[in-house]
Amino acid sequence: MHERIKQGVWCFKAPFGYLNARDSQNKAMIIFDKVRLPLIKLAFERFATGLYQIEQIRKTLNDKGFRTHKGRELSLQTLHELLREKFYIGIMTVKGQEYAGSHEKFIDERIFWQCQKLFRNADKGDCISLGRVNESFPLRHFVVCPHCGSPLTACFSTGKMGIKYPYYKCYNKKCGQLKSITKKEVETNFSLGLKKISFQPYMAKAVKKAIIEVYDERKNEIHSNFGSLKSQLENLKLEKDKLIEMKKKELLDDEDFREEMDKVKIMLSDKQERLLNCKDDGFDVKKNIDKVFDLMCDLPDFYEKADYATKLKVQSSIFKEKPSFNFYTFQTPRLSPILETKRDLANAKSRNVDPKRFELLASGLQSRRSNQLS
Repeated sequence: MHERIKQGVWCFKAPFGYLNARDSQNKAMIIFDKVRLPLIKLAFERFATGLYQIEQIRKTLNDKGFRTHKGRELSLQTLHELLREKFYIGIMTVKGQEYAGSHEKFIDERIFWQCQKLFRNADKGDCISLGRVNESFPLRHFVVCPHCGSPLTACFSTGKMGIKYPYYKCYNKKCGQLKSITKKEVETNFSLGLKKISFQPYMAKAVKKAIIEVYDERKNEIHSNFGSLKSQLENLKLEKDKLIEMKKKELLDDEDFREEMDKVKIMLSDKQERLLNCKDDGFDVKKNIDKVFDLMCDLPDFYEKADYATKLKVQSSIFKEKPSFNFYTFQTPRLSPILETKRDLANAKSRNVDPKRFELLASGLQSRRSNQLS
């Protein structure tokens, strides 16, 4: 059996998303489960966005008909295990050892490692549960009270004639400073704030040119580190194997083994993610930057037409800190690096901009690449 595993053949019960079967020569094989597979892909794709909590994803999968082999609904623990299962990206794990599987994978590696990154960085409230958020209020829990710093909540109030009116209000009952504000007033002023920070075409042209130049420079740097990352990954795999051997020889107790193995697994995941992102996947930087700046030149209109999930993405991308609203205008402590510089340029009222002035901006858009450097 060990030799077959080394050859990439899975010799056990197939994970969810696959089924055990036999080929024409009656040899064991695994095939796609056409019922569960699309639901598992949906779970990975939604969790990778960072907008959904696992409980909400679990409920969605169960509502769509996901059932275990015993006909039970998907549990939270099982969903956690699914979202961490490397089998879906072609890696078989047997007794702590990893082997390259010969089976067909169906989860994109970038999506998989993004999910692992979210697991590692997860803090309470990092992932927004769409099940608990009313889509009528995209700024709920995003805008904060200028008096106490608490997030604004939102609700519908019923008038004397039974008509419901939408309001935002301070979440902190002890604050007492910020009364209820109509949804229209808050969101209209938010759109006006977006208009103020939108790019003007002459600024966008200079920034785009500088970003592309820096992107090309850093891409070359990242590719030059590919060999180093690969070597580090191999050393970590050897370290993992060494820990397993030490445990077999009882040179490590259970607590020390778990502690050291957890450290190695975290570093392994990090290096695998970085190595994957070092690969040249044909990313068209000019095309994507053009899309970004088309959006930045018309933020209010784009935001108004966007669906709820897209609005949340726009908000978190633009504002590095949550803005506050004081009845009249939005007060923004910090914007994204590009918009911060745009604001500086607008204040300077100058059209003669040296493109090199924008080199630091590229790090914001290039985080998917630049953080691959060790």
